[in-house]
Amino acid sequence: MSKKIVRLTESDMIRLVKKVIKEQDEYRLDEPHYQFDKKNGLVLMVGASSKQVRKILTNLPSTLTYLSLRDCDFADFDGIDLCSFDELKNVNLIDTENNFEEQGYECLNMWDERGQYN
Repeated sequence: MSKKIVRLTESDMIRLVKKVIKEQDEYRLDEPHYQFDKKNGLVLMVGASSKQVRKILTNLPSTLTYLSLRDCDFADFDGIDLCSFDELKNVNLIDTENNFEEQGYECLNMWDERGQYN
């Protein structure tokens, strides 16, 4: 079997991530769910504890393009410099208490009132 290279535009990637999030809305997970795609810079977490979220936030891949924390206990962004991730396009913090806005990230703007930033 040969490998194929698939090129995605930024809008393709955002559409794909939104589709995954929509599918996750259709059911609730009993256990935390994690998805890491370091090659494409995607980090998705659903239902994680504060400790699990902090561990991930302190070990984000340098290729980070999309970060989604959904239904997690708390996301502590103290000391996390998201502006150092040049490829970061979107942060999604749906139904997750957090201190994101207190960090003053000038590289990201609020996209909507539900907790999405780009």
